[in-house]
Amino acid sequence: MGKYGIVMTTFEDEQQAKPVIDEILRCRLAACVQEMRIKSHYTWKDELFHEDEVL
Repeated sequence: MGKYGIVMTTFEDEQQAKPVIDEILRCRLAACVQEMRIKSHYTWKDELFHEDEVL
């Protein structure tokens, strides 16, 4: 049986995500890619951030 994995990453918006999604599908690295709007909350260099992103 083959090995499978899940890869998750975020993008600033759909425009930024689309070329990556298209290339993943063209290269057959995935049969299906889902995208969804999310809110990310995190710290970076000792600052708090709250961002709208695409997962």
